[in-house]
Amino acid sequence: MKKPFTILLILMLLALSGCAKSADKAKPAPTAPKAPAISEVTLLNPVGPLVVPVAGLAAGKVDTGKLKVKVQYWKNNDEVIGLLSSKKADFAVLPVTMAANIDASGVKLSMLGVHEWKVFYMVAPSAEVLKTGNRCAIRSYISRLARAAR
Repeated sequence: MKKPFTILLILMLLALSGCAKSADKAKPAPTAPKAPAISEVTLLNPVGPLVVPVAGLAAGKVDTGKLKVKVQYWKNNDEVIGLLSSKKADFAVLPVTMAANIDASGVKLSMLGVHEWKVFYMVAPSAEVLKTGNRCAIRSYISRLARAAR
């Protein structure tokens, strides 16, 4: 009883395997067209303290592989708006409010992120002033710094 069942099963498997398409006749699946390779990008960065985070890129000290990163510095709002509207830059470091105003004017931007790079500093003549916890001494020191900065 088992032998006829086994033979029947083998015959069915052989018959079904003949129904499959051969590998050489199968058409390859269509592939999506490849995007053009980008070899260079331009980053607009304001002059001032925000030069520090991109210093490594500007000096070529950061490994970007085959991608060339050109850092261009802007000094005023009109300059950066002109460069962005003429599409002469790929990325820009901007104040959030300026980016919103530029976008609202019709130059379409995509925000990649908002960062704060050491926005606040606590300055003291020595760590001892802060360790004492003497609020009067700390306030006095900050007041002197503020007057000196004017």
